[in-house]
Amino acid sequence: MPRWFSMSKQGIRSLIYCLLICDVIWSAVVIKILHVTGGVQWLTQFLTTDAP
Repeated sequence: MPRWFSMSKQGIRSLIYCLLICDVIWSAVVIKILHVTGGVQWLTQFLTTDAP
């Protein structure tokens, strides 16, 4: 790794935790938007119908 990118183990752990929390928040936002716009019903219908 380049010298300017040196991080301690604690810094890497904090970065991973931050990314996980942000991922959970973004997933909740996307699911909420899909639920409000009716995307969940469309996706469920799309996945449960048999393909020709």
